[in-house]
Amino acid sequence: MLLFCSVTHHGTDPVHWLYEPKTITVFLNPAANNGKASKLFEKNAAPILQLSGCHINVVRLEYEGQAKQLMSVLEKSDMIVAAGGNGTVSEVITGLMRRPDFKTWLNVPIGVIPLGKTNTLCRKLCTECDPSNTAQWIMTATSDILKSTCRPVDVMKVTADTGKSVYAVSDIRWGSYSEAQGKTDKYWYWGPLKKYMTFVFASFRSKIQTPRELELSYNGPKPVVVPAKETKPVSTPDNINNSILGSKIVGFFNWIWSKSNDAEVNASEKQLSNDNNKEDDGESQVVYGTSGKNYKTLEFVASANVHDPNKGRASACAQITIEKPDFTMLQFITNGPNYFKNNEPNSDQLTKISSSQFEITPANPDEVWFKIDNEDYEAMTCKVELFPNIIKMICSNISTQL
Repeated sequence: MLLFCSVTHHGTDPVHWLYEPKTITVFLNPAANNGKASKLFEKNAAPILQLSGCHINVVRLEYEGQAKQLMSVLEKSDMIVAAGGNGTVSEVITGLMRRPDFKTWLNVPIGVIPLGKTNTLCRKLCTECDPSNTAQWIMTATSDILKSTCRPVDVMKVTADTGKSVYAVSDIRWGSYSEAQGKTDKYWYWGPLKKYMTFVFASFRSKIQTPRELELSYNGPKPVVVPAKETKPVSTPDNINNSILGSKIVGFFNWIWSKSNDAEVNASEKQLSNDNNKEDDGESQVVYGTSGKNYKTLEFVASANVHDPNKGRASACAQITIEKPDFTMLQFITNGPNYFKNNEPNSDQLTKISSSQFEITPANPDEVWFKIDNEDYEAMTCKVELFPNIIKMICSNISTQL
């Protein structure tokens, strides 16, 4: 006789009694959002996870950088979840990509529960509700994790002169707009006007008024092998048949599918690596590593995952935008609040470059910072390389565009 348990994240679908629950490792950063993250998690996300029929391992982070360390020694997990802000997501991805055996983890989905202030990446992944409704957004993102709809995501490897590398899936920003925007919370007492007053006060600072100077060398887009648009690599209770035979058949085909994806990812990496050693043709491209062109700019942005995931692509690249340095303070104040609308520069004064590899050298890096996925890093010469379709991240639906 077959026995069933009716505990799933929906609370209605039966789970076979011999079904082996999957393991979800959650890296929870209690310090995110000024210490509010833990309470938000326990109230809105934890109940859904507890009813999922999965083994939930919640790892509470105690200090900055701990997620990277723990990811480097994590032995096994069917899914990884970053519960926190941009910093938590960045640490989890960086820790995974730094592993010597990172290729064996490329089919492990990564989910995000938005518990931070900005939650840049989750705004692109979880699109089924309004982020202004915090509780609903957290619950929707958590439900998306259990549905396990994934899409391939490009990753930018950012290597500084120190030799240390961090990994970004959104963008690299450097300039007056991003620096001013980072101080918005400081003007909380202005209420709904704070994002406007941020740029009013910033316009009086000499550093904001001074264009950034940089030297840029780059290569153009490189060929890429594109995997299938939609995958469900994790067998959560929704994906398991209620018969033993059905479970074994599903498991067999999941194994075949994972091998196929491994081959595609490896082929993509190999192709990109081989192409990196070749010179580019074209007027707007230079050989990687040679002296490039000097620019003065109000804002430098390099964005990954700007392509439409529903359309095939023959090449992969990051989109570099360089804001012209000619501006007035009135333009700065007027454009500032909506400059990063939809997380991309919103301006008609941009120089645009498509590149799979580039090197940026700040001319005067003293006391300035790069924002990599909205986290501050000391500005210095760094090399950036884009790896296409290298990891899988959970999204609301496959039509979601990062």
